[in-house]
Amino acid sequence: SDFLTEDPKGQLTTETLFKTSADLDKAVYNLYSFVQGFQCNSNPMIVQTMGDDVTSTTGSNKAAYLAADAFQSPTDLKGVNDLWSFYYNLIKASNFVIDVANNMKVDKSELSEQLGQAYFWRAYAYYGLVRTWGPVPMSPETVLNVDTKNNTDDIPTSSVEDIYNYIVKDLKAAEECNLPEKYSGANKSVGGANIYVSSQAVKSALTAVYMSMAGYPLNKTEYYALAADKAKEVIDAVNARGIQSLLPDWNDVYNYGNNYSSECILGIYYNPNYGSWGWDDSTLSSCHVLQYYDTWQGWGDFIPERYFWLNYPAGPRKDAVYCKTLPTKSGNNVDWWATTDG
Repeated sequence: SDFLTEDPKGQLTTETLFKTSADLDKAVYNLYSFVQGFQCNSNPMIVQTMGDDVTSTTGSNKAAYLAADAFQSPTDLKGVNDLWSFYYNLIKASNFVIDVANNMKVDKSELSEQLGQAYFWRAYAYYGLVRTWGPVPMSPETVLNVDTKNNTDDIPTSSVEDIYNYIVKDLKAAEECNLPEKYSGANKSVGGANIYVSSQAVKSALTAVYMSMAGYPLNKTEYYALAADKAKEVIDAVNARGIQSLLPDWNDVYNYGNNYSSECILGIYYNPNYGSWGWDDSTLSSCHVLQYYDTWQGWGDFIPERYFWLNYPAGPRKDAVYCKTLPTKSGNNVDWWATTDG
């Protein structure tokens, strides 16, 4: 009767998977697919129009952008829905990596790189959630052994302070993983830029979190000193070992021709050869440029606020951020206010 016993060599099963450090990489790659998905289009960035610096074009599918910009209740919820969903997708994928690692019969020192990625991205997601919504639910950390009969989606929200403490705990756990300052290899760096979380990325994120804790709404001003100390660790690594280096011209920071540089602490990179609308290719580098001219092929999702632009201090930095003229499809450069097509 043993002919009924299955041996599915072509499938990944719990009996055969997650025995080695290399097996856990598969779970990390799954986590990074959600990282890419989070950055593949502009929907999760719609809440950014609530700031003073950017707005969107009128008409088309921009109602959600303009509602956020005016602090109105949106009729189109794609912005908040996608942002919320992707943050929790990141958390779930990170929890899976951590839970699997805790259940593997492998020395945890062999899994430090994978755990460092998961702790970082889980902290990153909660940091985005708490800054956008304030009190939010904390996802259960256990993924593998969920009691489905007694499981409930009724999770109470945690306080802002508790969430920030959890974020700090995760980033300190990532620090203890002793991640490298610089990666090599196609899966972890591109053109000299890290695309895996490094120790520099962890310290930089912890600096930002401490700065947020020092300000509104916690107003724990003692965290300013902790932020300064952690930022100095990043700077010292630059000065002592050349881990990062600033681009000589600020104009190059957002130049499409400088995607790969040692100024980048953590980059999210795509293969443009796919050219799809899926998570494997980002449309962000197209959606910010205007759609009205044949050579641009963008959607104009985000454009500068005129008042912010007018009050931006004159100088080379303003010239780097804002285009003074608009290239037309006929190849001419014209002043923005000279156009007649709206």
